[in-house]
Amino acid sequence: MYKSSKNLLSRSEWYCHQAFRALNQAAVIDERLREERSRAFISKWLRRNLKVYDNFKLSIEGLKSFFEDAKA
Repeated sequence: MYKSSKNLLSRSEWYCHQAFRALNQAAVIDERLREERSRAFISKWLRRNLKVYDNFKLSIEGLKSFFEDAKA
C-alpha cells in the first residue's frame, strides 16, 4: 500500500533506471535493446534515433554512414 500510494519504484525498476541512465550518454551496442521493455528505459530522444541491425557488418556500415554525414 505504501509503495503504490507514494508512486515509488520497485527495486527492479530502480535498478533498471540506474543501469540504463549511463547508456543514455553512450553509443549503445547491446543485445538487450532488441526488446521493447528494455528500450523503455532509454531516454525518448535517443529511443527515436535507435537503430537495430541484424548483423555486425550492417551495424559498422551504419556507423560509418553516421560519421560521414556528421562530417558533411
